[in-house]
Amino acid sequence: MTLALRYAARSDVGLIREGNEDAGYAGPHLLVIADGMGGHAAGEVASSIAVATISQLDDEPADGNLLDALAATIDEANFRLRQMVDGDDALEGMGTTLTALLFAGSRLGIAHIGDSRAFLLRGGLEGGKDYRVVHLGTHDAVARAVQNGQVQAGALSKSIFENLIARKTIDGAKFHTVAVTPPIPNYPMVMQGKLDAPLKAAIRSAFLDLKDREILKSFRAEGFAPTDDKAYDVLRETAKILNLDLSKMS
Repeated sequence: MTLALRYAARSDVGLIREGNEDAGYAGPHLLVIADGMGGHAAGEVASSIAVATISQLDDEPADGNLLDALAATIDEANFRLRQMVDGDDALEGMGTTLTALLFAGSRLGIAHIGDSRAFLLRGGLEGGKDYRVVHLGTHDAVARAVQNGQVQAGALSKSIFENLIARKTIDGAKFHTVAVTPPIPNYPMVMQGKLDAPLKAAIRSAFLDLKDREILKSFRAEGFAPTDDKAYDVLRETAKILNLDLSKMS
């Protein structure tokens, strides 16, 4: 599969400032947005230089690692800006944010610095704009709310959803599955980092080797398996799609 890019670019001064310090680029293989800072003309200069430096990637699409290609041009832009600041005290504090997406065949690389944003849209829907996220509580409550028409769509555990159908708590015929995420670890067990290594190993083994069905039943689990923080990336990606700030959720 080859990625096909449709693009458009637009800048708006907004309601507060008299001018923009941003710069952008949109081409067949590259998208870049940079928002300068530093006052006077410095912000405009910083964003323009960053975009001009990185836009050369669109002339020669990367054959190798896209992230390495982006990193190299970002380093080059940073070097050029540092040279300018070192040669003119009036430019001290000049800088720019940057978000860039580089396409090559079926691959996509993204680089991000500062508070500019790159948003991922799925199915043409954008969280906070096309729909509002509401927390309903338990998985059962989500299923019942969808079935009763209180909400148009809901997200819940696949195993719990199937169990609710099996128990006839909900009517499966009234639901349509839109998407299923990769597996998400349940019941994460964590330990204090300051514990002695032998003790941590013993605790880890106690869970991984647990086979007693009665004990596992209390966890509503069939067993435990090793995992790491990367396994939760699916939650982070889902939060981005839904436009949720996980740091503000409890």
